[in-house]
Amino acid sequence: MGRGFLDAVDGVVFDHRFAGRLRSRPTEAEVPHLVARIDAVAVNALHPDRNPGGHLSAQVLLAESVLRAYGGADAESDARPLPRTVNTVQLAQAWLAEHCDRPLQLADVCGAIGVSSRTLQENFVQHVGVSPMTYLLQVRLDRVRIALQLADCAQTTVAEVAHRWGFRHMGRFSSTYHQRFDEYPKETLRTSA
Repeated sequence: MGRGFLDAVDGVVFDHRFAGRLRSRPTEAEVPHLVARIDAVAVNALHPDRNPGGHLSAQVLLAESVLRAYGGADAESDARPLPRTVNTVQLAQAWLAEHCDRPLQLADVCGAIGVSSRTLQENFVQHVGVSPMTYLLQVRLDRVRIALQLADCAQTTVAEVAHRWGFRHMGRFSSTYHQRFDEYPKETLRTSA
């Protein structure tokens, strides 16, 4: 994982929140999260055939953890205790990010974190502003964007990357991608390094 990958994740996931503001040491509260993400990447690296999309997903999760662990003052404020509803949302967000390359339904998320669909829907709308499934769509679009930014345009197609992240209808996918990033996926792939 290089600086370019961290910059891509920072730009797509955090909207450049950590650009140029990384600390030299992680906060004490972030170390367990960082270790857990490193373990997830190691498992995916050792068994890539078990979960084909999981490798990039695990790398993105690790990059997010690194950015949070070494982030600026904003990251330290994240260590305060949070209300239960926020913790429920954070659990769901973490679970969705880890499993976003798989076909998922709301019931899968609810079962994984142990809450009802109504509770999860209400908490997500209250704290994130969108439903859990809309959030999942955004996470998948973020992963596609990162993959396209890092891809070799001579060896990769938009359809391959989109299919890997669960998008089947290319016209709808392209339109949704354009709405989120103000450019079409082919443009992202063409400008990749």
